[in-house]
Amino acid sequence: MTDGTVSRRSPQHLPPVLAVIGTVLVIGAFVSMAARGRPLEAMYGHWMIHNGPTAVLALWLGHLVLRRDRSHRGGWLLMAIGLISSVHVAVIALADARLLAAGVPHSGQRFEAAAPAVLPVDALVPWWISAWLWVPNLVMATTVFMLIFPDGRLPAGPRRYGFHLAIAAAALISAAYMLETAPWSEHPIIMGDSIGATPLVSTLLLTGGAMLAIAVVLSISTLVARWRAADADQRHRMRPVVISAIGFAVIIVGLYPLQWLWIPTALLAIWTLLGSYAFAIARYRLHDLDVVISRAVVTAVLAMMLTAVYLAIVVGVGGLVGRGRDNTVLPLVAAGVVAVAFDPVRRRVRRLVDRLLYGHDRDAYEVLHGIAERLRSTAASDDVLVEVVGLLMRGTGAEQVDIVATGRHTDTVVSTTGRSDRESALWAVPIVHDGETLGRIRIFARSSADLAPGAPSLVDDVAATIGVVLRNAQLTNDLREQVSALRLVGERLVHAQDEARRELERDLHDGAQAQLIALKIQLGMAERRAESVDPELAVLIGSMSTEVDRAVRSLRELSHGLRPAVLEGGGIAAAIRSEARNLSMEVRVDDTTTHRYDPAVEAAVYFSCLEAIQNSAKHGGSTHVRVRLSNGHGGLEFSVSDDGTGFETDRTFEGAGLTNLEDRVSSLGGEFRVDSIVGIGTTVTGRIPVQPLVSER
Repeated sequence: MTDGTVSRRSPQHLPPVLAVIGTVLVIGAFVSMAARGRPLEAMYGHWMIHNGPTAVLALWLGHLVLRRDRSHRGGWLLMAIGLISSVHVAVIALADARLLAAGVPHSGQRFEAAAPAVLPVDALVPWWISAWLWVPNLVMATTVFMLIFPDGRLPAGPRRYGFHLAIAAAALISAAYMLETAPWSEHPIIMGDSIGATPLVSTLLLTGGAMLAIAVVLSISTLVARWRAADADQRHRMRPVVISAIGFAVIIVGLYPLQWLWIPTALLAIWTLLGSYAFAIARYRLHDLDVVISRAVVTAVLAMMLTAVYLAIVVGVGGLVGRGRDNTVLPLVAAGVVAVAFDPVRRRVRRLVDRLLYGHDRDAYEVLHGIAERLRSTAASDDVLVEVVGLLMRGTGAEQVDIVATGRHTDTVVSTTGRSDRESALWAVPIVHDGETLGRIRIFARSSADLAPGAPSLVDDVAATIGVVLRNAQLTNDLREQVSALRLVGERLVHAQDEARRELERDLHDGAQAQLIALKIQLGMAERRAESVDPELAVLIGSMSTEVDRAVRSLRELSHGLRPAVLEGGGIAAAIRSEARNLSMEVRVDDTTTHRYDPAVEAAVYFSCLEAIQNSAKHGGSTHVRVRLSNGHGGLEFSVSDDGTGFETDRTFEGAGLTNLEDRVSSLGGEFRVDSIVGIGTTVTGRIPVQPLVSER
C-alpha cells in the first residue's frame, strides 16, 4: 500500500462480494430482531438504526468508487466502514438474542445493568465485541475520511500526523471499552451505555479523546486547505461533502459528553454525511462516477419495469382468462413483448435518468454544442481536449475515452478520462484534417449495447470537428520545440562570444600588451644612455615612451571592457562598483544575491547594467543611479534606475547598445524591459531564468 493508492492487483470482484456480504449481514440482523418481536426502540437503543442503513450505503458507495478506480483509498475506506458496521449490527443482534435467552431483564429499548462476569459465554462474547467494534468506524469517519478526501491521498507535512493520532486514539478508546466490558469484570454495565468506572479506563478515554480531538482539527484543516486549493468546478463538486463532513466531526466529538443529545444527532449526522456523498456523486459527478451511476440506475429501473410487464401479462392476464400458471402461451407473449420493448424503453429510461440526475439530456446535440462552445473560447488546445473527452464519455456512456495523437516516431495519448480494465478499445475513429490523419478517438466499453444510441455517429462527428484542435496542439508543440532549439542556439552563441572575448583578452595581454611593455623598457634604457650623449635625442625617446604608456593604458581599458578581471573574481556587484568609480555621478549597488552564476549569465547582466548606467550619464542627465541585484523567482534579476529626464519609450528609437543587450538577455531565455517617464527617470529591468552554480555566502 502506497501513499494514496492500493495495489491495482486487488481482486476485481472483491468489492462487490464484500458489499453483498455486508448487506446480507444487515438484512439478517434486522430480520432476526423482527422475528423475535423486538421493537424499533430496541434496535435504536442498540445503534442498529444508526449503523445498519449506513453500512449498506457505505458499502455500495465504496463499490462504486472502486469500480471506477480500484486503487482509490477513499473507496476502500468506505468499504471498511461499511463492513465493520455490518458486522457490528450482526453481532448486536446475536448479543440481543443471547441476552434474552440468558434472562437478562430489559425494558424494551435497553437491557438492565449486568456484570460481564456473571453472563454465559455465548452472550458475553458478542456483547463484548459489540462494546468496542464501533470505535474504529467512528474514528475513521471523523478523521481519516477528511484526511484523504477527495483524491484518496494523505496530506503532506504536519497534517499527515493527524492519521497517526487517529490510529492511536482508536487504539486507546477501543482498549478502554475492552477493559470495561472484560469477561472478568464484576461491575454492572448497561449494554450500549457510556463507561469510565475505573481510573485506568477513564485515563484511556481522556487520552484517546484528546488525541482524537487534535486529529479532528488537523483533518478539518486539511479539508479546508484542499478546498481553498481547488478550482471553482472542484469546489462545486466537493461542497456538500465538505460541509457535512466538518459538521459530522464537530457533532461526534463535541456532543459526546451529552449522550441524550449525541445519540439522535449522531444518527442524523452520519446519514447526512453519506447521503451528501451519494448526492455529490450522482448530481455533481464527484470522482467522475456519473456514467457508472447512470448505468446502474438505468439497469435497476429497466429490471423493475420489465419484471412488472412480465408479471402483468403472465399473472394478470392469466388470472383473467383462468389459466394463470398452466398457460404456456402467455410466458412466450411476455418474453416477446419484453424483447420488442427493451431497446426503446432503455433509451427513454436513460434520458429520464440523465434528466433527473444531471438536469438535462446527454444527447448528441448537447455534446456537439458543448464542443462548439469550447472551440469558440480562447482556452488552450490541451484544455479543449480535456473537455472533449469528458463530454464524449458522458454522451456515449463509455467506460473510458482517449484522444491519441499520431507522432513522428510514436503515438501519444494527449487526453483521457475514465478508467477501463480492457486493453484494447471497442473501436477507434481517426481524426483527419486537410487529408492528414492526426490521431484517433478511442472508445472503451464492454459492448456496443452498453453505449448510448447514436454513439458511433456522435464520435464520428466529434472526430471531424476537433481535427483543427489537434492540428493547433501539434503546431503549438512544434513551435515550442523550435523556440527551445533557437534558445539553445542563442545560448551557444553567447558562450561562443564570451569565449572569443576571453581569447582576445588573452591575446592582447600576452601579445600586444606584453610587447609594448618590453618596448617601453628598451626605450627607457635608450633614454638614459642618450642623456649623456644627445639630450635632444633623450627628450624624443622620452616622448616615445609616453606614447607607449598611453597605448598600454588603451589596451588595458579595451581588455577591461571585453571582460573585467574583477567580474570573474568578485562577481557582478564588485565589477559594477569598480567601473562606477570612474563616473562623475553617484552609483549605488544593492546586491542580495547569494550565489554565483554561469559566466555567460553574469557577463550579460554586467554589460546590461553597465550600458544602462552609461546611458544615464550620457543622455539622461542623471545624478543618482541605483542598481539592484537579486536571485529570486528561479533566476537572476537586475534593475537599474536613475533620476534623469526620462523619455517616451513608444516614440524614442532604441540605440544599438540596448537592442544588443536585449538580444543577449533574450538569447539566454531571459526578459529585458525599459520603462521611462518624462521628468521622473528611467528603469531598466531584466531576469534570466538560470540555476546558481555555487553559494558564495
